[in-house]
Parts: sequence; structure tokens; C-alpha cells
Amino acid sequence: MRNILLTAFSFIILVSLASCGSNNPKAAAQKFLDGLAHMDYEASKSVASEKAIDMINMLEMFNSHMPDSTRKSAKKLKVVISDVKQDGPDKAIVTYTVTDGNSKEKEPMQTLKMENMQVETTDKNGKKTKSEKRWVAVWTKMDGMDGTSDPADANMEGPTDADSSAADVDTAQVGK
Repeated sequence: MRNILLTAFSFIILVSLASCGSNNPKAAAQKFLDGLAHMDYEASKSVASEKAIDMINMLEMFNSHMPDSTRKSAKKLKVVISDVKQDGPDKAIVTYTVTDGNSKEKEPMQTLKMENMQVETTDKNGKKTKSEKRWVAVWTKMDGMDGTSDPADANMEGPTDADSSAADVDTAQVGK
């Protein structure tokens, strides 16, 4: 009986630690960036703000006409996160590079804004299933992700997705 309780307790601890480890800016950014690089848009959407999801939807429509060879090449891309600068408990800037699987060449350093915000998860019918605070990528058309971002220029206090609209909304809709 004691062994069963010890095993059950160990399992609960492992599951708890595993779930806690993924709610950080680096893990969320890695999932977001890998999803974009590999054209796995559902993975990116799962850790994206509402406006970032809109951008991903546009990218997905554009890339839907790409040949299979392009999709296959995208799977070889590697995203390497080199730095995470956290500004308080709810904002971070992630610095990363993208390389292809064959060469040592890589794109210039790029940055991605991350925010720890309240996220509502919905089912396929649009019904809210749960609400939780977690790290999401805040990516808009103004961010570009074209290699021109400089981590030194990143303004953590600047406007965010929520600030740019008339209504101050602090939740993101994430479909699962």
C-alpha cells in the first residue's frame, strides 16, 4: 500500500513540474517561433495573442498555395533563442535567430514580444472552456519579424495589442 501511495505521489509531482515548466516566456516563444518556421500554424496559435492569431491566419492563407517542397524545406529550419529579457512579471523580449538545417548561415538577431496575460480557451464551437494566465506571443504587423528589430530598441513600456484599441481588453482568445 505504501509503494502505491509513493508511486501515485511521485506521478502527481512529475505532472505538476512538467506543466509548470512550460508556462514561461522562453518555452512559449519557442513553440510560437517553431510553429511559424515549420508552418505548423495551430501550434503557434496556441501561444499567441488575439492580434497575433489574426497575423498567423493571414500568413496561413498566403502560404496555403506553397508547394510541398517549400513546406518540406521549412521543416529543416531551426529557431535558436539566445536571450530572454523579462521586464517585471508580465512582459519579456525574446531574442532569437533562424538557421536552416544545412548551413552555418543564420539570419540577423530578431526579437519577439511576449506577455503573460489572461487567456480564454475555446472549443471548436467557440464555447469558452477555461481561463488562465499564461505567456503568449504579441506579434502584430508593426513588429514584422524581418530581421530589422534590435533588442536595444525594444520598448517594453510602449503600446501593446490592448493599448492600440479603443477598448482596453486584457484577454486573448485562443482556439484549441
